[in-house]
This record gives sequence, C-alpha cells and structure tokens, in this order.
Amino acid sequence: MEGKNGIGKTLAARLLELVSGGRPFAALPRAWESLVELLGVVKITIEGHPEGPLIIDIDSKKWRGRSEAECAAEPGDARLAGEPIDWIRLRQLIQVQRIAGDEGLAETLGRTVRERALEADAGRRRIGDLVESWSHRLDTLRVLCGGIGPELLDTARRNARQAEDEYEKTREDLSKAEELADAWSEARTILRSLSQFAHSYPALMAAYAAGLDKHHNASEQIKQLEQRLAQAGAAAAIDDSRRKDIAKWTRLLDLRETALTRARLQERRVLGYLGIDTRPILADVRKLRTETNNALREAEAELRTADMAGTIRSAATNIEGMLDELPEPALAETIADLDRPVTASQLLVGVRQRRAHLDGVPRPGEAVQLSRKIDDLRDRVSVLAQVPNLIEITDRKARNVNVAQETLISLMGLSDAEREEREATQLSLSEQRDLMVAGSAEAVATLSRLYALIGAPVPELEPSTTTIDESSEEQDESELSAAEGELSSAVQLLLRTPDAVQEEVNTWKGERLARLAQLQEITGVNMHFDASMASGTDTDNLRASVEAEETAAAQRVQELSATLAVATEHRTGASAALVHMRLSIASAVRSLLIENEWESLRPAIERALARAGISASAVVLSEQGFLHGGDSVDVAAAEMKVATVLQDLAKFAEQIEDSAATVRDAWASTTAYLDNETRRLARRLADAEPDRFTANSMSGPASVVLRSWTEVEIGRILSSTALREQLFNNAETVHFDLEGLAVQWRTLDGKRRRRPLEAFSSGEQVFAYTRAKLETLRDLKSTSQYVVVFLDEFGAFVARDRFSELMRYVQDDVLGDIADQVVVMLPTSSSDEPLTLREELDGVFHAEGYVVTSAEPERVG
Repeated sequence: MEGKNGIGKTLAARLLELVSGGRPFAALPRAWESLVELLGVVKITIEGHPEGPLIIDIDSKKWRGRSEAECAAEPGDARLAGEPIDWIRLRQLIQVQRIAGDEGLAETLGRTVRERALEADAGRRRIGDLVESWSHRLDTLRVLCGGIGPELLDTARRNARQAEDEYEKTREDLSKAEELADAWSEARTILRSLSQFAHSYPALMAAYAAGLDKHHNASEQIKQLEQRLAQAGAAAAIDDSRRKDIAKWTRLLDLRETALTRARLQERRVLGYLGIDTRPILADVRKLRTETNNALREAEAELRTADMAGTIRSAATNIEGMLDELPEPALAETIADLDRPVTASQLLVGVRQRRAHLDGVPRPGEAVQLSRKIDDLRDRVSVLAQVPNLIEITDRKARNVNVAQETLISLMGLSDAEREEREATQLSLSEQRDLMVAGSAEAVATLSRLYALIGAPVPELEPSTTTIDESSEEQDESELSAAEGELSSAVQLLLRTPDAVQEEVNTWKGERLARLAQLQEITGVNMHFDASMASGTDTDNLRASVEAEETAAAQRVQELSATLAVATEHRTGASAALVHMRLSIASAVRSLLIENEWESLRPAIERALARAGISASAVVLSEQGFLHGGDSVDVAAAEMKVATVLQDLAKFAEQIEDSAATVRDAWASTTAYLDNETRRLARRLADAEPDRFTANSMSGPASVVLRSWTEVEIGRILSSTALREQLFNNAETVHFDLEGLAVQWRTLDGKRRRRPLEAFSSGEQVFAYTRAKLETLRDLKSTSQYVVVFLDEFGAFVARDRFSELMRYVQDDVLGDIADQVVVMLPTSSSDEPLTLREELDGVFHAEGYVVTSAEPERVG
C-alpha cells in the first residue's frame, strides 16, 4: 500500500489493530486523547470472508471518558453478513498487528519500557481508586475510634478523681478560713463596741440622769399645780347638776392634757431626730422634704454609677445557679458562640471565677458612704412625711385642752380674781408639762443612743389604743382611766431607772465578753478585755493585733477563693473530659454495632469484643448515654475493655490506610522511574508525551530492584532468536546495562562484547527487530482464523540492501506460517521517478501474490 505521507495510512492500520483488540496507543496517551476528540464516525469493511462481509461501525464520541483498554474491549458495533457479532467472536476471525519500521532498537526498547510505565500507572490508579474508596470509611473509623484508649480513659478517670479531691480539700480549707475570718471580724467588732461603750457610757448615763431629774421635777410641780386647781373648787351657789358637769370636765381636762403631753413628747422626739430645735411651720416642712427627696435621687444615681459590683454579683449568682442544675452531659455542649464556641462547663468556670473575684474585692469607700447616706435620706423622707400630721395632732389636742379649760371655768362660776388665779395656775401647769416633755425627750434620746451603742432595740412610744371622743362632753370613766394608764405605761417603757439600765448593760457586756472567750477558742489568741482598757496602749495593741489577724484571714480567704475557682475549673474540665471520653466510647461502640455503615465489619468487631470479654448483645446504654452492660457488669471495667478494642480498631484502620498508601506510592514511584528510563532510551518517544508523570526521587533498595527488573525485561527482548542471530553473533544470552545504555553478550568463542545502543545502525536495528517482532506473532494463528500484519514506515529506515532480504523473509517464513496477509505501507514519491522499492518487490513476490494498492483518493473529472 503506497500513498503520500499524512493521508492516514498509519492511522488506518492502528484502527484495525484497535478493533482486533490491540492497544496501538498504549505508549501514546496524548495521541489517544486527540484521536477520541477528532476521529468521529468511521465504517470499516473487511471483505473476502466466506460467510460475508465484516462491517465495523465506530464513533469516537462514545469513547470520551474511557481508557484505550476499555474502548479496545468494545470499540463499537460489528456485523458479519448483516448479523451482529460480538467482539470475542470477531477477534477469533481476524487479528491485525502493525510493526513500525521508523523505530530504532533504542526506541523500540523505550516503547516497551514506556508500555510498562503505563501498566504501572494503571496499577497506581487502580490502587489509588481502592485507597480512595476505602479512605473515607477508614477515616470515619479512625475518627470514630480515635482519641479513645485504655490509657486515655484511665488518665481521664485519674484526673477526675484528683480534681475532685483537690476541689473538696480546697473547699474544706476555704470553709475553715472563712470561719476563722468571721471569728476575727466578729472579735474586732466586739472589741470596738466594748471600747466605744467603755468610753461613752459614763457621759451617757450622766445625761440620762439629768433628763430623768428634769422629768421628775416637772412631774412634782405638775402634781402640786393640779392639787391647787383641785382645791380652788367652784362657787358655792351651784347646784348638784353643775357639780357633776364640773367633775366630768375636770376629768376630761386631765385626760386631754395627758394626750397633749403624749403628742408633744412624740413631736419632740421626731423633731430631735431631724435636728430641728424649734417647732417649724408646715411650709418649711414641705420645703425640707422636697430638698431631701432631691438629695436622695442624686445619691441613688451616684450609687448606680459608683457601684456595679453588686449587680454583676447578683447576675453571676443567678447564671451559676442555672448552670449548676444542668446534667453532666449537657456541660460539654456549646452554649455560646463568641470568637470560638463556649461550652456550658467553660461558661460555668468563667462565671465562678468572676464571682469569686468580685466577692473578694471590697466595695469602694465612696459606694459604702453613698449607701449609708441613702439609708439616712430615706429615713428622713419617711420621718418628714409624718411631721405635718404630728404637728396637726398636737395643735388639735392643744385646742381641745383650751376648750376643756374654758368650759370648766364657765361651769365653775368663778369671780374675776378667781378666774385670773386659775388661769395663772393653768399657765404654770402648761409650762411644767413642757418641761416634763423636754426632760422625757432628753432622757429617751440619751437612752436611745445608749441602746444603739450596745445593739439593743430602742423602745418606742406605743400608739394609744383608747379613742378619746374629744368632740363629746361624755366619756366613760373606765376609758378615761385606761387612757391615763396607757400614758403611764408608755412613759415607764421609755424612761427606766438607772439601776434597770445598768442591769441591761451588764447583761449585754457579759454576753459580749462570753462571746469573746468563745472566739479565743477559735482563734487561739488571748483577747482579754476590761473596762480599764477602754483607752490606752494595751487596748490599741489588742485592737491592732486583732485587725491585723482579720486582714490576714481575709487575704487567706481571698487566696483560697481564687484557688477554689481554679480547682472548680479543673474539676469541671476533668469531669467534662471524662464524660466526653465515656460518651465517645458508648457512641462509638453503639455505632459499630447498630449502624448500617459498619455492617460488613460487624462480625470482626463482635469477635474483637468477645475476645475482650464483652458480649455485643449485652452492650446497652444508660439514660445518660454511657456504656452500661447490666447490673452484674462492672461498668468501669467494661468501658476499659471496650476502649482497648476501639484503640485497636483505630490503629488497624491507620495501618491499612498507610499500607495501601505505601503500595500506591510504590506504583507511582515505579511509573515515574520507568518513564524516566523511557526518556533516556528514546528521547523522540518521550518528547511526544511530555510531562506525563512526576519523576519522584528513588533511592536505596527500591531503585536497585527496579533497575534490575528493567534490565531483565530489556534483556529478554534482546535475547530473541532473530536479534541474537542478526545482531549478537548467535550469543546464548544478551544482557542490558540500563545505567550505561549498552548491550553486553559473549560470542560463541567466549569473548565478551559490549556495544552502546548508539553504535547500532538504524538499518540493522530495524531489520533485526522486525524479524524478532514477526517471530513473536506465531501464536496468533492458533487463536484467530486470519492474521494480517502491516509493515509501516520501512522504506526510509531499512537499509536498501536489506529490504529485499526482509521481503524474502516475509515471503518464505511469514506468509502462511505467521500471517495470512502482509501489507507493506510505502510513501509515494513526490517526483515522477519510478519507485525502486516496488521493483525490488517485483523481484521477491510472484505476480499472483503481490498487489500494489494506491492509498490516494480517486480524482474525479
């Protein structure tokens, strides 16, 4: 077959080779990709078969995404005599082989090595696909079982126990430190109160005695004045009815004066508390109340700004309480997303630390002062609200007294002189009552300060339970007596004898000293206190010592609080870690025993559990999600055994993946190595497929093995009978040095020969290798009815003197024995000179067995 270069002679031969099951593009992957994209629809017709024509239809579009091997197995549709035929049957009918004459010995060897490289790459892809398919499952298994093991579980349990012990010990130490700090604080308070009492008590008792004297003296004067009024009597010329009225109004006057005294006493106490010396008018009271309210609002606003610790402490306490109620598994869950996820346990630890810090930091002095100021202002506002009513009550009672006096004078029928005398006596009586009220108020105020000093409740003037109908002239005698008795009882409650006060003070002092003795037992420090120590060096030294101990104890509490916060964090963290570990164990074993994903591995998993003494059917989970094997099973021991199995599974998964990756990498290294050797053997072939593989570095035993294997493979090719006869002097064996790219053999007389590949002429290489290749095709006749061989590209590469010899070899040894047809493809000359090779063919083949067919398309017109 002759035709111009580039018209498709070689492509036609390669397509026939492909449809008969060959892989003509095995060493040319880029050429295969180009063929798939550009070939399109092709019909191949093979005539001459006894049953009829063999027609093959192929469409390269259907080859996209498939390898050459896949397409060669089933390239399209085939019909024999119009009936479909499968590809196995087709290849039993015909086999097509192409032998190229444009390859020298080096390129032929390079092509062989490159085909091995492609086979290695196919192996790499096959193993890689397996690794990829298993990678997800192995990764899932490793992640599922990873981070679990008996050592890790034992460490988590040990850390949890140690953290719990640390927490309990620190909490116990803190409790003792707080008790000691409280003892020192109470001792300091007692010593301060005893010292203040001893310093202030004499002056207070003197002031109280002076107030009592003023009260008693005024009371005596009142009695005398009341007797004088009673002795003055009424005019002689009055009837019995008027006498009864006089007696009644006299009694009513006494009652109203008692009520007025009580009201004045209450008013005086209130005004004294407010620091008001003179009786104010209502307008002044309203103004003072408004000013006090304004001051209260300002102070409250300042306090909100100055002291937020209380608010934060309160919020932290509430949050901590809610988090404390969460079950342990919930503590490991995310509760907030900040710059990173925050679990409930981490939030609990942070809140506890902040609250402990705030508890240990005293409130600012400004805030403390503002709090006290606010309390005082609130009290003043409350008391000021009572003042108008108190003044109104006192004024009303004074008016009632005046009405009673005027009525009584009118009923008595006194003369002008008697009237003036009585009015003077009543004026003196009113003055004495004021003095009595003043003395009582002073005594009560002093007594209040004394009681405040010893921390006793201050007596209050109880409200009257008897209602006096001041608008009526009639009043029951028993009610009048009751009202008078109430005032007497109230005054007795307010004003006590010095002896009674002294008895209360002694009782209080004895209790303080007894408590101080108890605190000495707690602190172990002698804190003896005596009244003589109220002031002086001994008292100062004792109080300074107690205050220093209190400060040290408070510092110790603060340190232990911080330590407890850390211990709490460790405890929570260790507990959460243990919970996470236990939940991971339970979740992993449950997944492996239940989920469909692990069905194929389940028998092996159950056997592994059984070897560890765990029955898969008995594995259940508790309500908290932990592993639980029943009442008779030691849960801790079961978890330890399961953890061991899971750790082994994780290691197993990792080892499998590592081993598979090692095999895959070995195939990749082999591919790269062989591809690199292809480039060294046949640069032209390598340049046709640049950068096909990444040449990984290879050293050590692997490179030695691959080099040795490659040399054996090439040596086997070179040791074919035809090549040994034609090129190597009938040597018994031929060896190849891959590093030096040289052939080595021994002649029949034992002489050693070494010849680089470059030293073989292209003509003798092609001739020799073509004969060797044809000899390898002898077995095809046993598997296929017809064998067709294409000899391509021989005209330009086979030496002219050997071409006739090659054709005679084809005529004598190939046709019939190796192939049924041999097609020699030659390029037509670009000139009109006769084709010399055709003439040589004429001299080899008989006319009936030789046909020259033009591959040029016929020209029309």
